[in-house]
Amino acid sequence: MAGKISEMSDGGAGQDSDRIEITRDPLGTPVTRFQDLAGIKEHINAALAHGIMSVQSGVTAEPTVDTTPRKIAAWNVDGIAKNMTVDSTIGNDITASVAGVYVAITSIAFVGSSGDTFKFEIFKNGVATGFAIERKIGTGGDHGSAPIIGLVSLVATDTVEVFQSTVDGNSMTISEAQLAVIRISA
Repeated sequence: MAGKISEMSDGGAGQDSDRIEITRDPLGTPVTRFQDLAGIKEHINAALAHGIMSVQSGVTAEPTVDTTPRKIAAWNVDGIAKNMTVDSTIGNDITASVAGVYVAITSIAFVGSSGDTFKFEIFKNGVATGFAIERKIGTGGDHGSAPIIGLVSLVATDTVEVFQSTVDGNSMTISEAQLAVIRISA
C-alpha cells in the first residue's frame, strides 16, 4: 500500500520548492521524489570540473636539448572547460577552480631523431607528479606515441601541465596531443 513516509522542505511559508518526498510503491519499495530539481542540478553542476587542450597539426619543434624538463609549448587549441581555465597559448596549462581529486590524461604523438629517447611527465604547479613515460624513436625515425594517466589532488588555482625532456640532445616535434583534466571527487 502506498503511503508517505516523511517529507522535508526548505521551511519557507507555504512554499513547495526544494521538497523531498519519500513514499512507498505498491510493493513497499521506498520511492524518492524531488519537488524542485533546479537546486539539485545547480549543486551537481557546481561540483563538475573538467578542461581539455590539444595540439592539432603541430609543426613547431619543442626546445628539447637536455635532461631538464621543459613545459610543452606546442599546445594550440583550448578545448571545452567547466570550472577550470584552459590556457594553450601563454601558460600552456589547465588551472583548477574547484578543489578535488582529478584524473589527468594526456596522449602525445611526436617525431624526433632516430634512436632518441624522450620523456613526458604530468606536472602540478611546475613540479613532477611521478606520472611519466619514456619513448625511444626507432632507427627508422618512426612516429612515437606517449599516453599517460594519473590522479592528482588539486585546490583552486593549482595548474596541471605536461613537461618533456631527453637524454639525447635533439629536439622533437609534437604533431597531435591532448591533455584532459577531469574532477572525479571532492
